[in-house]
Amino acid sequence: MFSTELAPHGRLLTGTRGQIAIWNLGKKLKEYVIEAHNGYVTSLVLIDNERFLSGSSDGTLKMWHLSSRCCTNIMQIKSRPCLLQVSMIAMNLVATASQDGVVRYWDLQEGKEKKHFGQQQHKSTNCLLNNSNRLQLMVGSADHMIRIYGARYLPDRS
Repeated sequence: MFSTELAPHGRLLTGTRGQIAIWNLGKKLKEYVIEAHNGYVTSLVLIDNERFLSGSSDGTLKMWHLSSRCCTNIMQIKSRPCLLQVSMIAMNLVATASQDGVVRYWDLQEGKEKKHFGQQQHKSTNCLLNNSNRLQLMVGSADHMIRIYGARYLPDRS
């Protein structure tokens, strides 16, 4: 298991090698398995009660409808393979970080990358949201550094 995310109605999402499992925690059983990616599912993020995102080492970020278990959008990361991590920044705006050292912001309504930054020598391996201030993003990397990016790094939302 490479990623987990709590979902509404007592469910748990888990990501493994190419698959996403939806568990019923009350019944303690696996309800569904989705053949989701061609690589490891390295990140799962709930968008709202009906949608979630999966990031994978196959270089894709996919949006899913929870009830129907259907993929509604696929966004291609330019580098692969990657250990892709995903964080919600605001409604319909997510950040991804991967091993190429680049942090990317994605507009989920458009399904497109809006902005990117970072440097090749800072091999990013994790992307974390600062919960106390949603206008900051903390990125941990393989060089043992944590970088904090402020609001000036956010894409223009107009």
